[in-house]
Amino acid sequence: MKTYKQIKSVRLTIEILRFLSEQKDFVSGGEVAKALDIPLGTAMCHLCTLEAEKFVERAGNLYELGQFSALLWVRRKALLEEKISNSTKDLNQLGG
Repeated sequence: MKTYKQIKSVRLTIEILRFLSEQKDFVSGGEVAKALDIPLGTAMCHLCTLEAEKFVERAGNLYELGQFSALLWVRRKALLEEKISNSTKDLNQLGG
């Protein structure tokens, strides 16, 4: 079986999203960079990309976690609920 390597930039993106999810207020790119001990330019490139994909929202020069992150969970939850509902129907048909 082939072993795959982790991608550092993806890991950093996840760290940025995790950091933003823990903040009560909008934060600057500098605060993200300092918290994750990364260059400001790197933080800003990640934030710019995340903003373009709606994972991050910006107000002026400040950022917070975007609503798309929540939408992913809502979609996943709906699929799981549908799966449970279908399984329950199947079980009821078997038992009834």
